[in-house]
Amino acid sequence: MTKEILGKIKEKILNDKDEILETVEGKEKYVISAVKSNNSIGDIIDEANNLYETEVYNILNKKGLEKLQKIDKAINRIEEGEYGICVVCGREIDQKRLFAIPETNKCVVCKSAEERRKI
Repeated sequence: MTKEILGKIKEKILNDKDEILETVEGKEKYVISAVKSNNSIGDIIDEANNLYETEVYNILNKKGLEKLQKIDKAINRIEEGEYGICVVCGREIDQKRLFAIPETNKCVVCKSAEERRKI
């Protein structure tokens, strides 16, 4: 993989990371404001809706944080010169896959095999 392509992928990874951080921060602010506004006595439907929204945001935050961890690991692999190599089979990961999912650490074949085992 050329340095130019690696640089473009790293830029995409860092942009993805920034977007996730902004989204998570926005969700946290929303949940905090929802909790504060819930201090007044509301009817049970409002309280249930607030609880549901808070739970949805918690799930989304968890997914965002998991992706952040994968992104940080990808950045480490770039810095260590190991990026783009499948951690399972050791083959080079296709560049199209890396552009589509830059935090990936598995080639299509190994990832597909992993998904089939989950079913």
